[in-house]
Amino acid sequence: MSRKPPTQLLSILSLPQQAALARVHVPAAVATTPATPWLPLSLPLPSTQPATAFVAPVHNISARSTLKGWHLWLASLLGMDLLALIFVIRQTRMDRADACRAAAALTAHAPAVPAERAEPLLWISQPMRTCGPGVPAHAMDLTEDGFAHAAFLRWLLIGASVGDQSGAGLNEPDAVAPVVHAGDVVATRAPREPVLPAAAALRQQFAQIMRLSQPSRLLAFRALQESPPDNTHPQWLDVWIDILTAWAGDLPAHAALARYLHAAQLCTQLAAVPHWRDDAQWRHAMLARRCAELTEPPDRARHLHLAGELLDALYQRKPDASLACAIAEVACERAALLPPEELGDVCSHALVHAFMAEADDSQKAGALRCRLTAQRLHDAVSESGAGSELALRLVTQLKDAAPDDPVALIQMAAVYLDDDDLAAASQCCEQAWRVCGATPEILSVWQAIFARWNTLAQQGAMSAPSADSVRRYRVAHATRTAVPPRKGSTCHEHDPPGHRRPLTPLDDALRHRVSHAAG
Repeated sequence: MSRKPPTQLLSILSLPQQAALARVHVPAAVATTPATPWLPLSLPLPSTQPATAFVAPVHNISARSTLKGWHLWLASLLGMDLLALIFVIRQTRMDRADACRAAAALTAHAPAVPAERAEPLLWISQPMRTCGPGVPAHAMDLTEDGFAHAAFLRWLLIGASVGDQSGAGLNEPDAVAPVVHAGDVVATRAPREPVLPAAAALRQQFAQIMRLSQPSRLLAFRALQESPPDNTHPQWLDVWIDILTAWAGDLPAHAALARYLHAAQLCTQLAAVPHWRDDAQWRHAMLARRCAELTEPPDRARHLHLAGELLDALYQRKPDASLACAIAEVACERAALLPPEELGDVCSHALVHAFMAEADDSQKAGALRCRLTAQRLHDAVSESGAGSELALRLVTQLKDAAPDDPVALIQMAAVYLDDDDLAAASQCCEQAWRVCGATPEILSVWQAIFARWNTLAQQGAMSAPSADSVRRYRVAHATRTAVPPRKGSTCHEHDPPGHRRPLTPLDDALRHRVSHAAG
């Protein structure tokens, strides 16, 4: 059984989506009950694939989670990440407050919805407006630029899902508050122009490319670059920055650097648009750090200086803990390249921003890493050993804040090595190995630890390493990366298994300092 979508809903969809909907036959299990208006399942973006190819997997999810058809349609309009969240809510019977917090996390980066596309959603939302006093009455008001709060549209989806299983909507103020707050964030972050169809199609093509294997991705990226249309629209530039950044991740150092520099040029163009400036400057700073990872001094120092300037300017306009932490990281990376007499001001700049970032729990681990790094850089050129006690105290705090961060574990191992606590240093390397595998950075520090340990054991200063420690090191060494990754790569706590992120120049400098000290 299938039915045609109401005429008033067609105004929400682009022409390619309307054409795709004409080929869609929604199964009866996906269609809604007679009490709820039928809403079609549409593709999130214009696609060259038949819409029917998208119905089957959604139908399977619907059968398992008893989602109504309009849930699916609204999810397709606002993002399939919400469909996955609703599935989790239905399967785990997540309470309303937790569901709202999860929705708020997704809403923080939701796009705005143009007024002409949001107006029919007012009709859709009428059943939800009777949920209770918790529904924000102003949530559907249009902004001065004619955009609706995307937060409310997403709230409808989450609220309906939770309401279906609990018999009521999201009517507790404490549960709704996070989503309303996220709506205010969206209103300030959202792009101020309607969606560009060409950019939307390119974004979907990019998403399809990222699902391919690495060789296929390289061919697809090359085909994209062969005939790029002359388009300077901000949304078009936004997609191409992402494409070039992802493409660089699959290339060797020299070719990757060229893609990063090209993306940085596009960031400069994008920053000329007022409401894109902050996002463009942030991405430009991150690209400058990537370029620094792939170059040698003095080019590395030049890229880091540019990244620091961009982040400092952004922080002056919008102070934020994550920005403060990024500024501290860049300052530490710059300090690792400077002669001893020039370390003072840069390390002070890093420490000031690290202390500000540490006040935010979400940035505490990164701030502690920066403080520990600055302390070690200072100790490396200082004649006194007064800083070692402070470094050990920072290690204790960092161990509590980031127990499974491989970069932090390598830092902790280096501090323990400097203090000749070789058993603790070996344990840190072992834990880092278990988290992200036998990377060259971990093995280098681990090897320095055992070299120092064997030397002291031969001198009778301490007992020899335990058999278990030696065995685990040998296992890690035997399972090391068969083909060394390109210059500067290690593991990151948020990366998928097997993924390698570029190693910062600071990590590289500290690794060489530790190896030199052990030798």
